[in-house]
Amino acid sequence: MSDKTIDELVLDWLKVDPDPTTRKEIIDLQLNGDNEELEKRLRHRITFGTAGLRSKMEAGFNRLNQVTIMQASQGLASYVISQPNRPNVQPTVVVGHDHRLNSKTFAEVTVAAFLLKGFKVYYLSSFVNGNFVPTPLVPYSVDYFKAEVGVMITASHNPAQDNGYKVYWGNGCQIIPPHDAGIALEIVSNSKPVPDAYDTDKVFESHADNLKYVKEEAMTAYILHLNSKIVNHSITDLDFVYTPVHGVGLEVLEKAVRLIGVQSLDSVEEQSVPDPYFSTVSFPNPEEKGALDLAINKAESLGVDLVIANDPDADRFSAAVKHNGHWRQLTGNEIGFLFADYIFKNYQGSYKDLYFVNSTVSSQMIATMAKMLKFNYCDTLTGFKWIGNKTIELEAKGYSVPFGFEEAIGFMFEGIHDKDGISAALVFLQMAQSWKDQGVDAIDVLNQGFVKYGYFKEYNSYYIVPNLSLTNEIFKYIRSLAISKTVPYPEKLGGFKIEYWRDLTTGYQSNTSDNVPDLPIDKSSQMITVILSTGVDAEQVRFTMRGSGTEPKLKIYVEAKASGEDRASKLASDVWGLIRDEWIKPDEYAYPFPLLLHAQEACLIPMVYIDAHCHISPTIEPYQEDGVILQSLISKYNAAEYNPDVKFLLMSSNHIDYKYVDAISNECDNVIASFGLHPWYTHLYKLDDSLDKIEHYKSVFKVDSIDEKLLSVLPEPMSFKTHFENIKVLIQKRLDNGEKACIGEIGLDKLFRIPTTGYFGFSADEEAKLTNYKTNMDHQKFIFIEQVKLAASLELPISVHNVKAGGVLFEVLKKELSLFPDLKLNVCLHSYTGSLDTLKLFFSTFNKNKQSKVNIYCSLSQVINGGKPIEDIIKAVPEDFILTETDISMPIKSDHRFKPLPLIQQITGSINEINGSPIDFESNFNRFLN
Repeated sequence: MSDKTIDELVLDWLKVDPDPTTRKEIIDLQLNGDNEELEKRLRHRITFGTAGLRSKMEAGFNRLNQVTIMQASQGLASYVISQPNRPNVQPTVVVGHDHRLNSKTFAEVTVAAFLLKGFKVYYLSSFVNGNFVPTPLVPYSVDYFKAEVGVMITASHNPAQDNGYKVYWGNGCQIIPPHDAGIALEIVSNSKPVPDAYDTDKVFESHADNLKYVKEEAMTAYILHLNSKIVNHSITDLDFVYTPVHGVGLEVLEKAVRLIGVQSLDSVEEQSVPDPYFSTVSFPNPEEKGALDLAINKAESLGVDLVIANDPDADRFSAAVKHNGHWRQLTGNEIGFLFADYIFKNYQGSYKDLYFVNSTVSSQMIATMAKMLKFNYCDTLTGFKWIGNKTIELEAKGYSVPFGFEEAIGFMFEGIHDKDGISAALVFLQMAQSWKDQGVDAIDVLNQGFVKYGYFKEYNSYYIVPNLSLTNEIFKYIRSLAISKTVPYPEKLGGFKIEYWRDLTTGYQSNTSDNVPDLPIDKSSQMITVILSTGVDAEQVRFTMRGSGTEPKLKIYVEAKASGEDRASKLASDVWGLIRDEWIKPDEYAYPFPLLLHAQEACLIPMVYIDAHCHISPTIEPYQEDGVILQSLISKYNAAEYNPDVKFLLMSSNHIDYKYVDAISNECDNVIASFGLHPWYTHLYKLDDSLDKIEHYKSVFKVDSIDEKLLSVLPEPMSFKTHFENIKVLIQKRLDNGEKACIGEIGLDKLFRIPTTGYFGFSADEEAKLTNYKTNMDHQKFIFIEQVKLAASLELPISVHNVKAGGVLFEVLKKELSLFPDLKLNVCLHSYTGSLDTLKLFFSTFNKNKQSKVNIYCSLSQVINGGKPIEDIIKAVPEDFILTETDISMPIKSDHRFKPLPLIQQITGSINEINGSPIDFESNFNRFLN
């Protein structure tokens, strides 16, 4: 598709897309001339890898939709059939799906594609008990039904707008090379859908003999499997709270826990029903900060000391415990050790036949444990595709592998060769009961393990780099520090001697006889593992650096072992700092600056920063030399002044700054103009042109008389009707030129009082005092509503000011936007300072309304939102709807060289730090404008 024009790509798409919604997406992009977005969506196909497919649900060959699902299914089916030495029997497939948006549709398209290819389909669906299932049921069912392949439609704990297509081979494991490449080639060869392929009802009816609805059978068999393989301890007096985090886990876990004597679950009501919007959490991942808050709150109210959780598709597991009066959420490595300790103590066979497996970036505490207790251990590349396949390989050699794990809260137990959050929950509850019987809890057992095996402290983090090539440059630089050609690695890192080096990109390992690595080599990706010596026998630091092949991330996993907790923590932290300063060298690579996030995440701030709400100087009126003022402002916003880049959404507030905002945006490609009437200035505009000055202000302030001194400084009121027509002209001109625009700053303010200077807000005069006069809310509402209607008619985003008027604002928007049933509108609550309950009401009401397509965004700044409140707000706002802003006014004095970039960097960093992982603010900003 590389040599086709955009119009040809659009035609290619429209030929194969049966969905009116996604067809309209592409047509609208073409009509709007958005070739940049069309390039992203149509030029390249979505990449099929070992994890299958995962992407946003949007139109285009590079997104997830009915077309790409059908193409993937046809290609996968053809690949299965084409396998050499395959017996001449009917091929079989297992298909399941979770509760996400479009999951059922995508699953039905998948089923139809396989039926049309002649497969017998075991569909994990039911007319009785619903049609979604947890992910672990698919690999289990592949084994149970002896299917040749399995497909699960899920995006696990990704945001709500994503979905995925996960593939399992006939051994019940996720696929590994070379299957991924072979399937990808078959997808290209089978990209044209079979006639009527999307008419799933017709396909299901015509192929009914080959379509088996097996959810109940598979679920029953799975529960029996759990009972035979992992149940060995009954629950007698253990209380706990469970949350499926808006996912599908509750249905099966309720059945599973009955095996151990639990007849009913205390679950978090707000998160127990499958909800594809994940309404109560910013991230539907139990690892993330705040995800377990509701569960912990419920546990507190019940006097319970244990919380367990699954992610939405129930293949991951997490837990939090209350120890000595304080709640602590366990890390994946800590849970991994607890499982290993428990399973080892209950293992009945010979230790020489026992193997535990984890990923190479997970804790080495299990390796130490294996060495001391004389059982076997091995690590694998990251991901359960490697852990599962390694387990099958070991089992084929006669070894018992009852447990495997990865640090990202994935745990595998006997009989299923993939991570399984339901099994993990069942085992953890049995462990907790066993500990309680002994008078200890999880933290006590962890501490016992640290005393016995050494203290292990992790520092798992990552950098976001500007592009993939830079990751390669960083690794190239590290390798350039090599001692010699025969010893291709550095001698030291800081004061620590490097005693072990494994480079899976170049294919070198320092401690093997032939220097060939003990894990698979992949020259297309970057991965180095290092062990440092501290000079103390009981100490060691091990870290892995790896680049992602699909996203601009450089991940670093540091783990230190020492005889004391503080020492281990310090070693891990120190080594992280050395990696940063000696190998990553952010200053030399011209990154903005590295931001350390709670010793859990680290990121390099993106190449483009976003200021989604800023102003020109509010003191512009006294300056008479308009040309000088304008050139001064243009020079301060000009893109050439910023490295890295900054995009500004420049607000106007009244009739005076419109011309400046318009002119600056015309001159600066990185500035988008926004036009609106701020509530602080609405008293200057009369709704009834027949009123004189005194009558108007009496009406606006709702008073019988006005202080003469104030009246003398209040200007002659202007006609809102005339003013509004001027705004329309400015906006329409920009739209006619194909430019983006916004309406704002508009809004409602119950707190604002008129200053003694009469107008231009708090900043009009530093010596000005505030009067007791306020602009009445009816007047503000009328002007606000007119501007909202204009935005709705033009489908332009709006930036909204709200002070002490959140409830009124909500009701006004709800009422007015209901008048536009097919409306697509983005609303930004700028520097939100209202209540969390109101904020959550905005998101749950508007962002979930698929019909209106109204989305609420929230832009945050430290100017207004400094301190503790911002933490609560960030947790309440879904990640894809957070924006950054400064809300500052650019100084215009010719000798003033203030730049907003450091403030934007600080705000971006603070939000990322509180959030616990980097947010793609640029993508959020682009969606808001579109």
